[in-house]
Amino acid sequence: MKAKLLFLFLPLFFYSYSQNDSINSAKLQEYTNQAYQFLYTNQDSAYHYFNNALEISKKQQWYEYEANVLSYIIYVSDYHYNLPVLKQNLNHLESLLTNYKDSLSPESYSATLSLFQLNKGNYYYKLEDYKRAKPLFLELYSSLKSQKTQESITSLASIYSFLTSIYTSEGKHNLAESFNEKAEILLDQYPEYFDDVESRKMLLKGYLANIYNNRKQYKNGTALLEELVNFYEKKSYTNSLITSYQALISSYIVTNNTDKAIQLLSKSEKAYRKNDPFYKILLELYGDVYAKKEQYSKALEYYQQSLEQYKLYRNNEKHSDIALILKKISNTYYSANNLENALDFIDESIQNLSLNNTSGTIDSVNDLLTNDDTIEILHLKSKILTELYNKTTNNVDLDKALEASKFALDVLDVIKPTLENKNDKQFLINNVYPIFETALNQCFLLYNSTKKQKYLNDAFTILERSKSTQLLEVLNLTKAINFNNIPQRIIDKEQQLQANISRIETDIYISKTSKEKQQELIQARESYNSFLDSIKQNQPKYHNLKYNYEVVSLDNIKNGLKENEGKLSFLYGKNHIYQFIITHDKVDLLRFENSHIFQKELFNFYEVVSNFKSEYDTETGFNLFNSLIPDSLKDKSDITILPDGFLYYIPFEALSSSSSEVNYLLNSKAISYGNSFTLLEEIKKIQPKTSTKKKILAVAPEFYNSQSTETRADFSPLIFNTKEVQNIAAIFDTDTIIGKNATLDNIEGQLKDFQVLHFATHASANDEYPDFSYLAFTPTENKSNLWYIKDIYNTKLNADLVALSACQTGIGKLENGEGNISLARAFSYAGAKSLVKSLWKVNDRSSSEIMSTFYKELKKGENKKAALQKAKKEYLNTTIKELQHPFYWAGFVINGDTNPIKSSNNYAWILIVVFVVGLILLFRKNLFQLFK
Repeated sequence: MKAKLLFLFLPLFFYSYSQNDSINSAKLQEYTNQAYQFLYTNQDSAYHYFNNALEISKKQQWYEYEANVLSYIIYVSDYHYNLPVLKQNLNHLESLLTNYKDSLSPESYSATLSLFQLNKGNYYYKLEDYKRAKPLFLELYSSLKSQKTQESITSLASIYSFLTSIYTSEGKHNLAESFNEKAEILLDQYPEYFDDVESRKMLLKGYLANIYNNRKQYKNGTALLEELVNFYEKKSYTNSLITSYQALISSYIVTNNTDKAIQLLSKSEKAYRKNDPFYKILLELYGDVYAKKEQYSKALEYYQQSLEQYKLYRNNEKHSDIALILKKISNTYYSANNLENALDFIDESIQNLSLNNTSGTIDSVNDLLTNDDTIEILHLKSKILTELYNKTTNNVDLDKALEASKFALDVLDVIKPTLENKNDKQFLINNVYPIFETALNQCFLLYNSTKKQKYLNDAFTILERSKSTQLLEVLNLTKAINFNNIPQRIIDKEQQLQANISRIETDIYISKTSKEKQQELIQARESYNSFLDSIKQNQPKYHNLKYNYEVVSLDNIKNGLKENEGKLSFLYGKNHIYQFIITHDKVDLLRFENSHIFQKELFNFYEVVSNFKSEYDTETGFNLFNSLIPDSLKDKSDITILPDGFLYYIPFEALSSSSSEVNYLLNSKAISYGNSFTLLEEIKKIQPKTSTKKKILAVAPEFYNSQSTETRADFSPLIFNTKEVQNIAAIFDTDTIIGKNATLDNIEGQLKDFQVLHFATHASANDEYPDFSYLAFTPTENKSNLWYIKDIYNTKLNADLVALSACQTGIGKLENGEGNISLARAFSYAGAKSLVKSLWKVNDRSSSEIMSTFYKELKKGENKKAALQKAKKEYLNTTIKELQHPFYWAGFVINGDTNPIKSSNNYAWILIVVFVVGLILLFRKNLFQLFK
């Protein structure tokens, strides 16, 4: 693109100067033509001829041509990755554009300036200094996107590709895909503006393959890269062929296809030129493949050669490239159990991430480059030091390991706010989640060795930081709005933009629509990202409060407990299950092995309790009781459980406290669930809006064996849901929407007005596309009336309780730290303080009976967990033996704030009574005299 753009100016230039100095003009043309022959094959020869042309233009003060020649030299140095020459000539061109602006024609100045900015961004991009590259590209994008000239369109295509690559490296895959799609749209709309459109489209496939591989979707990424290699092997684009080879080799190595990787490495060597800047990556890939094959000596040999070339390429200055090679060397020594060398190289790697060029001291996160590579490097140091401790049993090593782990988690907290897209954020958390287990293990070992309280405090904080990041952000956002006088128009604008994106995504999901719809989605996401950027600049308090990751203190939780209460938080690790236990007089950290036997028992237990045809296994129920419920909680009658991993699927009430006969925990314990202690504490602080005057909205749609046109799901009639809603209405002051009236349109606008929402309907969990799990409402002629998770996210509720009397509302795709991406979680996201949810496809009749009793108990003033416990116990005591299987009652669980339902009328009476009593006490002496 750049070469083509430059040559557009040359004929005009030569014509304008040929009248004044035909000899110099002829020499200029001769030098330029000679240089162009060596553009891609011999950079030294190209520089030689261009520099000759440059000297003539300087002497003749032909500034326009000088700018043009400098742009050519920049192009050559860019193609050959000669960064010193690139930087030198960028500085020269910047000086010329600053000092001789008036000597250039407006058209030439504008085009050269745009090209200069593009190349300057490209220079920083090649340095991997994305913090300086990205603003340049975004500024150019902003100025060029409305222009339709050939120069602006071709520049935009390059800018889109640069931004695709940068956003991919930052883990912003959603944005990366959007810009890659924008580049493809330009190629489709303006093919006449580009040379070799087919090759450009293949480049975009390469960027898409990189996105796939970054997301660990290696099958898709590898297939695209194989297509790329086959294409470029028939072309003469050397750089594109080499980078395609390298990406495919890397993909083979990651997917353990080492034989193919070695074959392609050998085959690709002939593509490299003398002193090729890409050769250092070839050596690195040889190291990678031999490390994967556990041939550590060979791997180290190649890594050392690659390291020398990286240092030479980076002028022996600190750089993240060097840090990553050093990390690979360290990891190889670690794998070979040479811990001393591993530690030396990882320390050197960390030094190369330092932002302080004058000192090697790293005191805080602000002293480091912050990205997911930094987290991995710090995690590796933590693991090396832990292994040293295992050899030496020296607590100093383990303390250092814990500090490295905590440092890595600090880096994570810096990165999370930069990822606005929830899927990108979740992908990052999934990637780094093992560090939470590493850190918790270190706390466990140090506490058991020293019995120091500080390690329990660290463990509690680490465990809390591992949980519910995205739900906490939503609550923080509510606080930011309430306490910082954020203009309503800003809040409304954000909700409108989110809702628009959700609407378009739903249209695409349902109808698999055209490219026009995809383009509409790109524009909608772009508008939302622009809005978020403006918020960061114009409302920094709002932004900072939203991303405040402070956790509640352990003392606050412990001091608020009664003697009969206990709290239990889990981390479901790869090697161990960790339990953090809190009672009124004790705090403890335990662990047990996450063995295959335990996993099998856990999975079998879920299969049994969720299927009424399976006989309850008392022995398994008792074994799990002993594993999951610590001794210090076995005498507690009120327990709050914070599950993790597959434990989110387990109804603890259905465990048996006896091995000889079935004795469900339900009989002795009221159990509720939560996502994190911090989240539970923040939920308690939420005050309902004054507009929430109405008590309960209960909804019972009707279905006639209808099939959804959107999902092809069959909706059979629900025989007892109307009775369930009518029973609730007989207990509480309830607004009901029943039968044909229970459409989504009739319901959505009313939701924010109610304190309690009850839905007795169909639901479905979608593991493949969690955002498209749904609640179903009465179908209409033109609409299936499905309420998707992604739409619930954009709803704002004031509900103290949402009861989801439907199938599978508490299950969904399991995500590290966030739990189930379920319908219940979506209502938490929307503002519900507590939820009754289901863990499997519940029975319609038993659901109706349990829910009726649940509301009777709430009416009496019981807290929510006790009300649900009593409702289940009454069901067991009054139903026939054949219907006492846990399938019929254990599927419903309570999550969140379990305090009793507040009544505004009751509070009014309480205030009146308190006021009257206060008056009596105040004037009691006078009253006494009066009646004496």
